[in-house]
Amino acid sequence: AYYTPEWLAKDFALRAELEPHHLVLEPSAGMGALALAAAAHLARPDQVRCYDIDLACVQHLNTHGFMATQQDFLTVTPLPMADCVLMNPPFANRQDMLHVLHAVQFLRRPGHLMAILSPMTIQGATSVHRQFQAFVAEHNATVRPLPNGAFKESGTNVHTCLLDLWVF
Repeated sequence: AYYTPEWLAKDFALRAELEPHHLVLEPSAGMGALALAAAAHLARPDQVRCYDIDLACVQHLNTHGFMATQQDFLTVTPLPMADCVLMNPPFANRQDMLHVLHAVQFLRRPGHLMAILSPMTIQGATSVHRQFQAFVAEHNATVRPLPNGAFKESGTNVHTCLLDLWVF
């Protein structure tokens, strides 16, 4: 797991256009960098919901006042409850695309989803990649590369991009 650097999490919270009444979801939250940044912006940790498969991460998240649940996010039944989803899903086996497609089902309308993804989601040519690219185009989402070395402090130089998507 390569956790979101604090500087990037803070940038997400600023770009998310969060309002005081918003409920934020961070699926596969890990240590909760995005949740912490959102809670700081909202000044309310009780307005941030988190999921993670790792019990130690969930316990850590709960100590910060988040409602955190130990569960594989892809097995959570979708319920439109969030105004905003901020996420850094796992990339292995195209899980980033699966997590985004699942997470969008948790958004109330209008809703905002921001995700850190592998550039392969946009550059890949398999049928799965093309379907995801069509989903991105259908929602008029923007995708931009994140700076090289964005995750260096997390222990990797993997290239990443930012998906910014609104649903209405």
